[in-house]
Amino acid sequence: MNLLEGEAVKFKPFMGLHSGGVHLRYQGKKSKIQAEMEVWENGVKTKTAGMLSQSILERGTDTGKYAGDFIFSVKEEKNEKDTNGKYQITYGFVDKNGYSSSETMLDKLQNYTMQSTLQLNGAKTVADSNSTIVFGFQATDENGLTTYGSMEETIQKAKWAWSFGCRLLIKGA
Repeated sequence: MNLLEGEAVKFKPFMGLHSGGVHLRYQGKKSKIQAEMEVWENGVKTKTAGMLSQSILERGTDTGKYAGDFIFSVKEEKNEKDTNGKYQITYGFVDKNGYSSSETMLDKLQNYTMQSTLQLNGAKTVADSNSTIVFGFQATDENGLTTYGSMEETIQKAKWAWSFGCRLLIKGA
């Protein structure tokens, strides 16, 4: 989704080069929604760089319900001491009840020559038990990038990548 349409265009100077979001809807037995940021190198997940979760239980029930957005903004930062730079990544859940957000810093791939943003195009249905990647980013120090049939496949075959996945969790998880 484009975060900067209509009235919201006035916030464009505050958003990063790579910004966006996805609409999320759920009703069922799960009690939390969670976003997890993973870093991948040469097809191997090397770390979880950030995580954010919030309760989605309807007051007075055992039913989970969420109708809102997961949004993110990625800014590139450089300073004299760190010539390679970092990504400042802000992300959060926003719904009618408010928002929860988090921020993380991630080292950039050294000497990358190409980069590409990976986004969902259109709606995607996800089973209760699965996580799905809703946004990704890949970079390389080689002469080309390839995008495959899915974000998951692209990230697993990329030289360097990171992704945001969203999942639903049971109470206590």
